[in-house]
Amino acid sequence: MIEMKAGMPVRSKAGHDKGHWYLILYVEGSYVWLVDGRTRKKERPKKKNARHVQPAHALADIAQMDDGAIVAYLKEYNKSDREEKA
Repeated sequence: MIEMKAGMPVRSKAGHDKGHWYLILYVEGSYVWLVDGRTRKKERPKKKNARHVQPAHALADIAQMDDGAIVAYLKEYNKSDREEKA
């Protein structure tokens, strides 16, 4: 299992947001705090159980990103993920 760190892109595996991509803002015990730059901005991250997300093998510098950069990063990451599967 991959150790979750701040800046990792993750895909939600459970809940009403299943399949949605986020970046981990920080890890707190068995929970991760997620942002997507649109509905979940850095000022109001989403708390989610770490068991309910699937981490990817990438790492972004979340401290240097604003919400617009997060949106652009996730859009590009999602695009490359779909190309790999095709």
